[in-house]
Amino acid sequence: MPHRLTWLAIVLTFVFLAPGEFIGYVCAYLYKVLVAGWAFHGDTVFDAITYGWFSRLGLDGISSLAQGMIAGFLSAVFCAKITKIADFRIVAYANAAAVIAFTALALVGNYPRMGTQFNGFGLVSNTLGLVFGLIIAAEHIREKRNENPAPEKPAAKR
Repeated sequence: MPHRLTWLAIVLTFVFLAPGEFIGYVCAYLYKVLVAGWAFHGDTVFDAITYGWFSRLGLDGISSLAQGMIAGFLSAVFCAKITKIADFRIVAYANAAAVIAFTALALVGNYPRMGTQFNGFGLVSNTLGLVFGLIIAAEHIREKRNENPAPEKPAAKR
């Protein structure tokens, strides 16, 4: 039974997304503080051409994407330390599906209030980051486990 703790890993990884989001938020905040003053302050040539989307993508998009990637990666890697026997591809896909479903519900639920304005850009970017982070972590965990395979049990003697 190589995947007997996968259900527990799915639950724990989803629970660990909250502290991962906090750590990712700190990194995203530092990115905004360091980069906002000299690159994306709203009056660049690219902002004039793109009607302000250059700064919005550079600040909100990249920082939210990085926050999600950090959260997804850290939650899956930390959970892998606890649950040694789990298939983390299944964990990544299940958690990605749950996060995408919650994001879709949040966007649809806020549509009457937001209207056609796209104020959910940070939320969508964070969700993409979470999905990418979970999948990258799943592949990282699989590669680590393939480097150090579990020792074979000796055959039972009759």
